[in-house]
Formats: sequence, structure tokens, C-alpha cells
Amino acid sequence: MEHSEQRFTFATAFVFLFLLILLSQVGSSSSQVVNGSVGCNTDCLALLSFKALISDDRLGVLGNWDSHSLHFCRWRGVSCVSHGGQQRVTALDLDSAGLAGKISPSISNLTFLQKLHLPDNQLQGPIPEQLGFLSHLRHLNLSFNLLGGSIPVSLFQSCSLRNLSLNYNSLHGMIPRRISQCSQLQLVGLAGNRLEGEIPRELGVLSKLSVLSLQNNSFTGSIPPEIGNLTSLIQLHLLDNQLTSSIPASIASLTSLVELDLSNNKLEQGVPSNLSSNLEFLDLANNTLEGAIPVSLTSLSSLKILSLWGNRLTGSIPKEIGRLVNLRALALHENKLDGSIPQQIGNLVSMRGIYLHENRLTGSIPAQIGNLVNLRILDLARNNLSGSIPPEVGNLSNLLEAYLDNNQLSGIIPTEIGSLVNLTLLSLIQNNLVGSIPATIGNLTSLTFLGLALNNLGGVIPPPPSVWNLSSVTTLEIQSNHFHGSIPPYIGLTLPLLETLHINGNRFSGSLPVSLCNASNLNDIQLYENNFTGTIPRGFGSLQNVFHFDLSYNQLEARDSEDWGFLYDLTNCSSLRFLQLTGNNLGGELPQLANFSKTLEWFEINDNHIAGSIPSEIGSLFSLSSIRLNSNLLTGTIPESLSNLSKLQVLDLSGNFLTGEIPATIGNLTVLLELNLHSNQLQGFIPTGLGKCPVQLLDLSFNKLTGTVPKEILSITTLARLLNVSQNSLVGSVPSEVDMRNLVKFDMSGNRLSGMIPSSLGQCQQLEYLSMAGNDFEGPVPQSFSQLKGLQSLDLSRNNLSGHIPEEKTLVS
Repeated sequence: MEHSEQRFTFATAFVFLFLLILLSQVGSSSSQVVNGSVGCNTDCLALLSFKALISDDRLGVLGNWDSHSLHFCRWRGVSCVSHGGQQRVTALDLDSAGLAGKISPSISNLTFLQKLHLPDNQLQGPIPEQLGFLSHLRHLNLSFNLLGGSIPVSLFQSCSLRNLSLNYNSLHGMIPRRISQCSQLQLVGLAGNRLEGEIPRELGVLSKLSVLSLQNNSFTGSIPPEIGNLTSLIQLHLLDNQLTSSIPASIASLTSLVELDLSNNKLEQGVPSNLSSNLEFLDLANNTLEGAIPVSLTSLSSLKILSLWGNRLTGSIPKEIGRLVNLRALALHENKLDGSIPQQIGNLVSMRGIYLHENRLTGSIPAQIGNLVNLRILDLARNNLSGSIPPEVGNLSNLLEAYLDNNQLSGIIPTEIGSLVNLTLLSLIQNNLVGSIPATIGNLTSLTFLGLALNNLGGVIPPPPSVWNLSSVTTLEIQSNHFHGSIPPYIGLTLPLLETLHINGNRFSGSLPVSLCNASNLNDIQLYENNFTGTIPRGFGSLQNVFHFDLSYNQLEARDSEDWGFLYDLTNCSSLRFLQLTGNNLGGELPQLANFSKTLEWFEINDNHIAGSIPSEIGSLFSLSSIRLNSNLLTGTIPESLSNLSKLQVLDLSGNFLTGEIPATIGNLTVLLELNLHSNQLQGFIPTGLGKCPVQLLDLSFNKLTGTVPKEILSITTLARLLNVSQNSLVGSVPSEVDMRNLVKFDMSGNRLSGMIPSSLGQCQQLEYLSMAGNDFEGPVPQSFSQLKGLQSLDLSRNNLSGHIPEEKTLVS
């Protein structure tokens, strides 16, 4: 490798020498043309060559670079010193200059250049290899550009570099091992590229290095233990790579280290126990570290950020954590920590954020948490915390977000919570809280998210000041409690910013407030499972952002076309995806559906009293994936237009009075998972095309179907939940070609089927329920039935079967 690098270097030097001779010859005759005077020396020509490869100077920073009156040392971004009676360029600084184009190799002619600073532009192409000839270069910063290719090895020959910053480009390949020759390097920044391979061990010889930033690349392998030789290192950032193995013990030798970030890798084993006492920032998050949190970490008295989240840490949080009085953020979430939250956490008075969610913590929330008056974020969600919410939380006057959801907290919501006037988010979802919502919550005028769902809260929500006057709220989730009473008619006026309204699963009654239509940002309305009465008000069509509208399981009514006017209004909701009106008292006939948004995915209006026919224009709603019109009073035929719905997954028309045949074109629904047509008056044959539908459930029972059982539907390998053709007038024998290996429930009882029971049914190994009763089957029960080990119910009664019952299976006679 070294020999090849030498050959490459010599070849490059030869080309460079040739270009230099040529440039001197051309430059002597053209300098007057270029600069208008004989004063344009080699440095001047190099700068003009740099400008020539800039394709876009949108900010005009190079506008005076060809001035006839201005010396090149006064051009913007150029610094010079006098040497041998001539002005020589020592720095080119064009930070954030809006330059696009390529870096000219002629830069290498600036032989006195010490600083090349071009970050935050749009430069592209490779880094010129000729930069390696700049023997005086101390500072090279090309970060935040669009540069590609590999890092030139030539940069590290005759190297005087102190600072090398190539962050956030598109560089690829490996870090050249010759970087070790740059013994004066103090900063190496290669973050945000596409570099790969292992981190070179040779970095360990750079004894003056204070910053090493290699994050956001694709480095693999282990962290070289030689890193421990970098005793001057202050910042070590290796995050967002694919590093493996354990964190080397030698990292304890980095006694000057202030920042250590190894997050988002695949590091294993434990958290290092001996680290620099100067550490202020420690982030080992999102690895696969195991074991307990070392108590020794609590002796790092300067620590401000401790982030160990997203690992597999076990054990308890050390009570000694209270020693870290300078700590501002504690992130231990998404581990397997157990035990209680130590009371000593109340000593961390500088704390801004506590993140302990998604662990296995038990016990109560310590009252001492009320000492953390600087706390902004408290996240204890998804643990097993119990007991009541301590009233001391009311002392957290700077708290912005509180996540206590998904625990086992009990008792009432303390009234002191109303003192948290800066709170923007309060989530107490899925606990065991009881009582009513304290009126003091009405003081939280900055609140945008209020989540009290899935508790045992109840009572009537009082009038303002209360939940109903939280004018900043965008999300209100109080579903699955025991609230009752009516929704105030002014809710849409006092909650004008509301986007998500989830009050389902309560006992609210009365009429739906028309003022909801004034909350123009509403996009998710879920009011199902309450006791709302009356008609659905007009005006919801003004909610252009609404995508989910669910009023299911109330006592809402519609008797005529005027009452159905709300459905016409909803056709104006261009974002509507889910419309659910199941389980109400809606009657009359469905209006036309052709004008509904083509984004509509669910149309579920089952369990009502809707009569008339299914509108054929439903077939024009091409995004529909679920249609549930079951348990109504619908008549007429199944529209052929349904076959146009190529995204349809669920079609349930059961429990109506539909007549005619099952359209053969239903077989064109190639993503259909559930077809439920039972309990109608359908006639004719079962279409063989149904065999092309990847259904998991197919129920055609309790109709007037005739003909035979098509072999195609007995070979639908996706059938898993149910195949039911019972209580029809099917005749003939059951085809022997049976391949329903995943089917759990199969019912063909109550027909006129005859012949022998096919032995291939014994291959349906997942069957738990099989009924073939009430037919004219004859002959023996197949011996293969003894292989149906999971069968729990088998009914072959009322047939003409004979012979022996297969062993190892009890049959219902």
C-alpha cells in the first residue's frame, strides 16, 4: 500500500511540475489581459483560476476579483503577507459565501497558504489531490459542501495541518492511514459523510488531537484501543456508525475528555466504570449495552448530560445519582431498569429533563421531585409506577411537558397541578385515576395536549374555568372514562384550535354541538360509544382537514333526506379517509355517494335501519378499503361496480335483504381479505372467481345459493379465520382438491351435499371447528381425520355415514 501511494505521489508531482511550467509561460504573456497590469503574479493567477471554476456566485462575493484597480490581496476573503518584496496569499476565507462549482487544483500554487476555509457552500466534485503540495497549510475546512470521492492521501504528505474539517459532504472510502503523519493535528472532523471500514489504529499517535469527530458515517469494527493514547482529547464523537464490540477500557485514559458520544452504534457489554472526571457530556444511547449502571458514574461531578437510553441495562437507578448536582438531562429510557425512582433525584436542582420512560420501574413517584424547580420535561411513562401523583408536582413552575401515562397510578388528579401554568403537554393516559377533573386544570392556558384517556375518571365536567376553556388545546383525549352530562354548545368557540377530539367511550348525552364546525382545524373526531341523541348537525363540511369522523354506537337518528344532509356536507371534506356511523338509529335511504372524497378508505355504517338499495356510485370511490353495510334493511342486488375498488380489503353486506346473484366480478378484488354476505337472500351459484381473492374470511351462509361447492374456493390457501357456506341449497359432492392448510373454522352444514367426505380435509392441520351436519354424506369417516390434532368441535350428525370412528379423535355423532 505504501509503495503504491509513493508511486501515486511521484506521478502527481510530475504532472504538477509540468502544469506549473506551462502556467508560468502562459501567465507571463496573459497577465496583462487578465488583470490589466503586470502585477498579477502566480498567486493572483491561482485565485482567478479558482474563480473560473465557480459556476454560481449568487451572493456576488467574487465580484471584485477581477478589478483593474484593486490589488488581489484586497479581494474579498483573501489575506496576504509580504515575503521577499512580494505579497503572498496566506488565507482564503469564503465561509457561507453561496458559491457553487468545483475547487480548482490551481489553489496548490498558493504556496504560502496557511488557511483554506470554504465551509457551507455548494462546492462539488473531488477534493483536489494537489492540495497536498501546500506545505504551509495549517487549517483546511471544506465542511458542509457537496464534495465527493475519497479523501486524498496526498493531504497527509509533508503535513503541517492542525485543523482538518471535511464534515458533511459525500466523501466515501476509508480514512487514509497516512493521517498519522500529521503529528500536529488538533482537530479531525469527518462527520456526515459515507466513509466506511474500520477506524484506523494509527489515529492513536496524534498526541495533540483535542477533537475527533467521525459521526454519521458507516464505520464498522471495534473502537481501536489506541484511542486511549489521545490524552489531549476533549471531544470524541463516534455516534451514528455501525461500531461493534465493547467500549475499550483504554478510554479511561482520556483524562481531559469533556464530551464522549458513542450513541447509535452496536456496542456491547457494559457501561465503562472509569471515565474522565472532567466529563460534562456522556451519550452511550441506542446501543446494546447490558448490565447495571455503574455507581462510579455518579462521581462525575461535572456531568451535565447523561444519556444511556435505548440499551439493555438492568438493575435499579443508583441512589447516588443525587451527587450529580450539575446534571441537566438524565435519559435512561427504553431499558430494563427496575426498582423505584430514588428520592435523591430531588437533589438534582439544575435538572431540565428527566426521561425514564419504557422501563420496569415500580413504587411511587417521590415527593422530592417537587424540588426540581428548573425542570422542563418529566417523562415517566410506560413503567409500573403506582400510588398517587404527589401534590408536590405543583412546585414545578417551569414544567412544559409531563408524561405519566401507561402506569398504575391511582387516586385523584391533584388540584395543585393547576399551578403548572407553563405546561403545554399533560399525559395521564392509561392509569387507574379516579374522581373528577379538577377545575384548576382550567388555569393551564398554555396547554396544547391534554390526555386523560383510559382511566376511571367520571362525573360531569364543570363549566369554565375547566377543560372546556383551554383555548390553546389542539388535542383533547379523555376517552374511555365514565364522564357524563352534555358537551357544552360553545365547545367549538372556546376550543378554536382543536385538531383532535377523542371523547369516545364515556356516557356523554344530549345533542352534538353545532359549534364544533367552528373549530376549523379539526381533523380527528371520535365521539363513538356515548349516548348522544338527535340528528347529526349540518355544517361539518366546513372542516376541510378532517380525516377521521366516528360517531358509532350512539343513538343518533336519520329518518329522511333532510336528516341525511350531514352526509352531503361531508362530501366537501376533501381529506376524509374514515367515516364510521355504526350502531345508531339511522334510517331512510342512503343518498348518492358519488361526490365523496376519492380519499375515503372506510365507509362503515352497519347496524342501523337503512333501507333501499346500495348506491352503484360507491364503485367510484377508488380508495375504499373497508365497506361495512351489514345489519341494515338493504334490498336489491349487489352492485357490479364494487369490482372497480381495487384496494378493497373488507366487504361486509351481511344481515340485509339483498337478492340476485353474487357478481362474478367480485373475483377481481385481488386484495380482498374479508367477504361477508351471510344472512341475505342471494341466489345462484358460488362464483368460481372467488378463488382468486386472497380472503382470510369467506361467509356465504344463510342464503339461497345453489349448485356445487367450487373446488376453487377449497383451494384458497389464505383462508384462515372462517369458510362458511352453511344453510344454503348446495348439492353434489365436495371436491377432493382441498388445500386450506391455515383454516381454523369450516362450516358447510345444512345443505344437500352428498358423496363421500374427502380425505384431503385431514390435511387442514389448523382446523379447530368443522361442521358438515345436515347433509347427505355417506361412507366412512376418513381415517385422515385422526390427524386433526387441534380439532375442538366436529359435527357430522344427520348424514348417512357408516363404518368405524377414527381413533384419537372424539366425534360428535
